[in-house]
Amino acid sequence: VYRSPLEKIALFMGLAVLFWTLLRSILHCRIGRVWRWCNRGLAVVSVVLILVVSFWSRTPGTYPPVLVPFASLNAARTQPEYYREMLMNILLYLPLGLSLGSSWANGMRIRRILGWTVLCGTALSLLVECIQGIFQLGTMETDDVIRNTLGTLLGVLHVPLAYFLCRLLKNITSHTNHKKNY
Repeated sequence: VYRSPLEKIALFMGLAVLFWTLLRSILHCRIGRVWRWCNRGLAVVSVVLILVVSFWSRTPGTYPPVLVPFASLNAARTQPEYYREMLMNILLYLPLGLSLGSSWANGMRIRRILGWTVLCGTALSLLVECIQGIFQLGTMETDDVIRNTLGTLLGVLHVPLAYFLCRLLKNITSHTNHKKNY
C-alpha cells in the first residue's frame, strides 16, 4: 500500500467510505445488533493494527518532538515523500472511524456518534504520540494527531451519509407505494 500512487490511495479511501455507507444503510436496519457487534470487533482490530504499525518495528532512538502544527506541510514542499506519509496517517485511522462509527447503539444522535468517534480517535492518537515521545519509539508530532483525527473523521462521515441514504430510500419507497394504492 505504501508504494501505491497517492491518487489510488485517495480513491481507495473514498470507495471505502462509500462502501461502508452502503453496507450500513442496508445492514444496520436489517441486522442492527449483529452489524454493531461486528463493527465493535473491527474497531478492536483497528486499534490493534494502529498499535502494531505505530510500535512494532520501531527501535528506540533520539527523535526530537515536532510540536509545531502543520510543520510537515512546510517540509513536504521540499520533500514530496511527506505527502505520502501524511496520507498514510489518514489511511491508518480511517478503519477506526468506519468501524467505531457503526458500533454505537441505535437511537444515538448522529452528532453524538460523530463526536464520540472523533474523540476516541483523537484520544488514541494522543496516547500513541505520547508513548512514542516518552519511549523514543518515533517522532512525536502534533501533525500526526491532526492527520489521525482527520482519518477518523473521514471514516465516521459514513454515518450521516448512510442516514441520508436511508431517509431518501424510505421517501422513494413510500412515495412509490402511495402511488400504487391509487
